[in-house]
Amino acid sequence: MVLWGMLLWRENQSLRALSEIVDVPKVTQAYAPPNGREMKFLGRTLTKGPQYNRIVTPEDSKELSKTIAASGDYDMWVIETPLSPPDVRRFYEDESHRRGWQLASDAEIVILLKREDKSMLISFDKSKSGKGTTVIYYLEPAPKTPKD
Repeated sequence: MVLWGMLLWRENQSLRALSEIVDVPKVTQAYAPPNGREMKFLGRTLTKGPQYNRIVTPEDSKELSKTIAASGDYDMWVIETPLSPPDVRRFYEDESHRRGWQLASDAEIVILLKREDKSMLISFDKSKSGKGTTVIYYLEPAPKTPKD
């Protein structure tokens, strides 16, 4: 029960953080995937933690760490919305939903927004359940936090 509560809290915090950056269409489900800083921590843990030789081979662990380190800082969010993919695209084509983000590129299922030195890629497609759209937000570089 505690784990479930922690997951719901994390998803709620993730959605709140995204909502502070850009408008979000109606959400039926929010997911909190790891961000760049968390992935780097995971990479360090895999190469230096006590499970080092039990989870992956040393070569795989080093390769994973290099890949994670090269990925840079980013934030990522995943939501599901009852809107269709064309409705999601129209939502972000409307300047009032972008909060100062400029529409840099617009394709059938991908939108690229730019503001200052940041880029946000928004990809969307029909959800696996078929009841709406899964929307993935990828922000790079991630905003600096006091921990950085």
